[in-house]
Amino acid sequence: MLSETEKAKLDPPLIRLLTNGDNVGEFDSSKRSDGSTTYTVVIIASQEDEVRATGATISSIFGSVIVAHATIDELRKILLLKSVRAIQTGSQKIIQRKKPKELQ
Repeated sequence: MLSETEKAKLDPPLIRLLTNGDNVGEFDSSKRSDGSTTYTVVIIASQEDEVRATGATISSIFGSVIVAHATIDELRKILLLKSVRAIQTGSQKIIQRKKPKELQ
């Protein structure tokens, strides 16, 4: 079970994921080489090293915004970190641009 303090750090899809494993296609997910499923999340935290120490894979950092790929167990560890203020679902969507006319 999640405490009210922990729930306050999460958006609703992550609350569902961490309480009953319900994914319902709301996340970008991928498999690691060991077969574990990771979920893309955006973490607001002041200590990136603490997040990295949980085993999560960090793909980018911009100030206190950290984009990471974490298993459910790693998400639970991240949630307990004092430096973490919020965790939100993330996406790896790619922005597509039109080709310049000279390349069409």
